[in-house]
Amino acid sequence: MYWGIAIGALGLLVGLFALWSAGRVNASADALRRRIDENEAQIDALRRLVDPGVSADPARGEEEKAGPVVVYNPTKNADFDYLKALLARVAADADLPEPVWLPTTEDDPGGGQARQALEMGASVVIAAGGDGTVRNVAEVLAGTGTPLGLLPVGTGNLLARNLDLPFTSAGRMAVIALTGQEAAIDVGWVEIPAGAGTGTQESKETGGPERRDLDPATTAPAKPGRYAFLVVAGLGFDADIMAAADEESDLKAKIGWLAYVKAAVPYLRSERMSATITAGQEGDPVRVKALSVMLLNCGQLVGGLVLDPHTRPDDGWLELGVLDIRRGLIGWVDMARKVGLNGLGLKPVDVPGVQPSGDLRIHRVSSASVVADSPQLVQVDGDVLGSSATISGYIDKGALRVRVA
Repeated sequence: MYWGIAIGALGLLVGLFALWSAGRVNASADALRRRIDENEAQIDALRRLVDPGVSADPARGEEEKAGPVVVYNPTKNADFDYLKALLARVAADADLPEPVWLPTTEDDPGGGQARQALEMGASVVIAAGGDGTVRNVAEVLAGTGTPLGLLPVGTGNLLARNLDLPFTSAGRMAVIALTGQEAAIDVGWVEIPAGAGTGTQESKETGGPERRDLDPATTAPAKPGRYAFLVVAGLGFDADIMAAADEESDLKAKIGWLAYVKAAVPYLRSERMSATITAGQEGDPVRVKALSVMLLNCGQLVGGLVLDPHTRPDDGWLELGVLDIRRGLIGWVDMARKVGLNGLGLKPVDVPGVQPSGDLRIHRVSSASVVADSPQLVQVDGDVLGSSATISGYIDKGALRVRVA
């Protein structure tokens, strides 16, 4: 058993080192690309001084659509002056109108601005922010045919990761958002019914953290309704982490996705929930004990962790993930080993002589409902909705058009 634990721990360390190394390389490459972008912008500005006519827009018919509209989150740690100049230059090079920028607010994190963009007849709506901004804009664009462009400046940038976009290069992302090809991807929807339960239970058996120590806005009952997600929705442990990480937004700005690792540590001993899961329209209810129940539209999460290498955002299916950890730290080491193998493209196998204690069971479904014995926090793409004992989810195949490379 001990050598099995040692192998798992070594695999975890190797995986973390690989992620750290990749982050350093990407950061250096991004800095170099940004310097190139800045030099090109300066050259372009000098050219326009010499020949002001190069910036003149040709006559356009009134029947044409408006140009690009950017919905951006001004609270993000990004140089928006640089990004505005960059998109204006790329748009001019492509003979497109200069993008219109609409800021999000605390009361309206992107949905109202996306609707305004549609009313303007935007040719593309670009989400410049984190996963929450992307989700709120996509929720409005789903089913409209108007494409979504991505300019990720958040911590996770999960959709861009899963679409294999060069999200570390602002210049390349600007070109893709404005002139890239369009691909249809699926949109997941979570529904929270009225009267789904209120409050939360603190962990008494394992000594885990009390959820009431978090922001009351996140532990309040979730508002009934339908919410879109592009990557993952979850009930339980994963939502606890998102809520805790949101409490340390300054830390996220400084250390990125590692802030989620820090947020997760107090919850490693959280109490498992009891829930009943029904898959499909006519499936039989199944009782489970789990830390978290997740609905996946994509397989890659924060920090490049791959929960399921076969989950794709354009396959027309919803993946139901049930995370269960037993035997404390040993279970988490076992889970880290399996997720690390997924990230390397290898099939996780059990270690001979070592009892499996970390499970992530993935089931491909068209829809699913989850009824927990007690209310749990619910999150969609990192946005914590509040607490609920009941959620249901389904997939809307090809509902969103996205600009890709």
